[in-house]
Amino acid sequence: MRKTRSGKLLVGLTRRQFLQRSSAVAAVPLIGGLAAPSIGRAQDAGTIRFLGPAEDVCVYLDKTIVPKFKQETGITVLIDQVEYNNLYTKEVLEFGSSTYDVYQVDQVWAQQYAKSNYLLPLDGELSAETLKSFFPTLTKIGNVDGKQWVVPFSAIPVNFTYRKDLTSAPATWTDVLDAAKRLTKEGSGSDAMWGFPIRGQAGNPITWTWLPMLWSFGGDAFDADFRPIYNNEAGIEAVSFYKELYKYSPPGWLSDSQVANYMEQGQGAQTTLQMVFDAPMSSPATSKVADKIAFSGMPKQVTQASILGLWTLGISANTANKENAIKFVEYLASKEIATEMALAGVIGATQPEIFKAPGAPAFFPVLSEVLNYVRPPPILPEGNRWFLITGEALQSALSGKQSVKDAMDQAAKQVTQLLTDAGYYKN
Repeated sequence: MRKTRSGKLLVGLTRRQFLQRSSAVAAVPLIGGLAAPSIGRAQDAGTIRFLGPAEDVCVYLDKTIVPKFKQETGITVLIDQVEYNNLYTKEVLEFGSSTYDVYQVDQVWAQQYAKSNYLLPLDGELSAETLKSFFPTLTKIGNVDGKQWVVPFSAIPVNFTYRKDLTSAPATWTDVLDAAKRLTKEGSGSDAMWGFPIRGQAGNPITWTWLPMLWSFGGDAFDADFRPIYNNEAGIEAVSFYKELYKYSPPGWLSDSQVANYMEQGQGAQTTLQMVFDAPMSSPATSKVADKIAFSGMPKQVTQASILGLWTLGISANTANKENAIKFVEYLASKEIATEMALAGVIGATQPEIFKAPGAPAFFPVLSEVLNYVRPPPILPEGNRWFLITGEALQSALSGKQSVKDAMDQAAKQVTQLLTDAGYYKN
């Protein structure tokens, strides 16, 4: 998973605004500063270290959550942050030591970490109440060989966005295409209206947009043996549909921010995007058509499907502070703290109860629905290369450079060779 980490997360600040207002924290060394001693604090109960990405969530943990945890438990938590692109390498290197106790883990790394015995199995360590508090679709991602290795921390699903003054929530992808044809009005500048602006940059973005379509059309990326099958009948149908829908998107290969901007400027009729864009698209402060923007679950063709970006939490198998590490993970998963962080806009909610919280934004019920049928992207160590190969094929097919069949056959062949070289297949 390499999901978008910019833009508005929920009802809190934009990433830029949050970091600006938190600059006093973000500018200091990345090991968390602790609040000064005060009367009424719990007696000192030891220190643990947390490793996560250099993003809003760790700034908020350091500035807001850690001091409260210290006051309530006496446990000091040192927060270390690493840029996302370096985090995987840093974590793998550190797992051999006992330097860190709690890790923030991208969903795409969780299975590898579990199979490498880097993490502590959480069954019997975390309370049954905590383990049952999450959406089952999210907990499942961290369950390997019947054991729970990580728990959900921040969920970023994709949902459907549309102009309620122009169309209604679609039941099927066919409805989406029909509305896109009807509502597209080509023109120059602000005179244009696009039926479905598509996030189409190469690699992850264009593929991330397409995977919910593929799954909805009854297809999949791989079979049980990790052999690529998205060039079969269902895959070709899904790409052919994607190509037709692309006719009603602005020219070029748009980023997610550009897609959101078309919606905010009143030049987009419908789209799918990560939920981090729901708040700004529906806010008068950032959207010219905020009162006309609505959200819904994903369209259904054969089935209903969406894709998910997910951060999880795991405890090092080598931790020398297991009890304190468990207490911190339990604290972060508690309803009070998880709700606070979700409403502050630094995590995406992972528990059904959070979506019922007073003051929750109007689009929360949609996200709660979507989280019941979300799926992660293909999880394999070669995921980045898979995204690049597949994204290039999708661009080639949508642009007409190759036929849909030729583009997807070529991609499947390249991926088969990639995974053959990696030792996936015995025969």
